[in-house]
Amino acid sequence: LVIHDGVGPQNNDGRLPAFGRNAGGNVTFDISEGALEAISATTDISLEANRDITINDLADNSLDLLTGGDNSVTFRADADNNGNGDFIMNDAADTIRTQGGDVIIDGASVAAGNINTTGTDNGNGGDIIINANRGNMPVGALTSSGGAAIAGNNGNNAGNIELLTGNNGGGINDSIIVNGNIVADGSDVDAANIGGNAGTITIVAGNRLGGEASITLNGDISAQGGNSLRPDVINI
Repeated sequence: LVIHDGVGPQNNDGRLPAFGRNAGGNVTFDISEGALEAISATTDISLEANRDITINDLADNSLDLLTGGDNSVTFRADADNNGNGDFIMNDAADTIRTQGGDVIIDGASVAAGNINTTGTDNGNGGDIIINANRGNMPVGALTSSGGAAIAGNNGNNAGNIELLTGNNGGGINDSIIVNGNIVADGSDVDAANIGGNAGTITIVAGNRLGGEASITLNGDISAQGGNSLRPDVINI
């Protein structure tokens, strides 16, 4: 399944918002950036493929989705779990952005750019869950902060961030490399109200074949509650 740059149309835009892994046999489906960005905030997006899911280089550097809180965007490569299907963003500088919706990415290996699920004003941040079941995971900056609080209301909560490798056998030397900051902060608010809760950050490089799993963080990690509330849990 290939997501192409631009407004489209592409041949298979009409099948959105969901592609099951058995949608059409051993063929490549083509959908456009524009068609995905037009899907409503209250609609879940679910894209599955038995082989790769590839997001081509985006000229505007952002897959800017409307997906809001209580909804999600799922990219599931290697949906038949045979170890032959990766999730790939061809430009590591590109960003997948939701408006507080969860982003779930699954594949034999994962090569992603930046992901931002920060909530809209007065909205909570969405979860970011990435699984590389049999291989490595280089990713960019990950942000799941609570949206800005509206005056007179409590702060908004961050989403949780979870990075896992080796859930389905693993490779010889699985690795997670984060090339940017990881942020799951609750939003601040005036002193009369309560700041938003931070999210939980979990990073696990599993390995079930021996070898040496590794985690490399090329940036800072922050899980701070709004109004300087205590941090939430960071598990590495």
